This record gives sequence, C-alpha cells and structure tokens, in this order.
Amino acid sequence: NTNSDDDVSLSNYMQLPVEQYVLIEMPLGSSLTKLDNNTSSSSDNGEEFELVVPEITFFNLTLQPVVLCTVQPMEDKVVIVSDYCYL
Repeated sequence: NTNSDDDVSLSNYMQLPVEQYVLIEMPLGSSLTKLDNNTSSSSDNGEEFELVVPEITFFNLTLQPVVLCTVQPMEDKVVIVSDYCYL
C-alpha cells in the first residue's frame, strides 16, 4: 500500500518525463504549455515550455508575466533555463 501523500512531491514531479509536466493542473490561473521544438533535438537542447504566471495586481495595474523556458533532464537533476519573459 502506498500513501498518496508520498506520491505528491516536487522530487516525484521532476522525475516525470519532461513531456508529462504539462499534464499536471497548475494553480491560481497559471498554465504550462509545451512548445513545438522543431529546430533542435530534445536530447541536446531540452524541451521548450511557456509558463503563464498568475496575475499580479499593483493598485490599479494588473500584470501577467509569461516566461519561456527550456527544461533539460539529466541523470541526477533537471535544469530549467529561461532568458525571456514578457508581460
């Protein structure tokens, strides 16, 4: 018998195949979408994703950052790199 709380952890999530990251429902109106990566091999350059962050409101200004990132699984870790964000 497995306790369901043992199955829900960041470690278990990060050990999923990268393609399955988008199958988990994101909280607070955020979203994670896998982008087509036709120009490069996923094993060399990782998988590309778009993360839409929940809305942030400052007084009467509401922003919703969008982050483009690359996820590269390695034997003992997962590397997430982003150098592009827009509002």
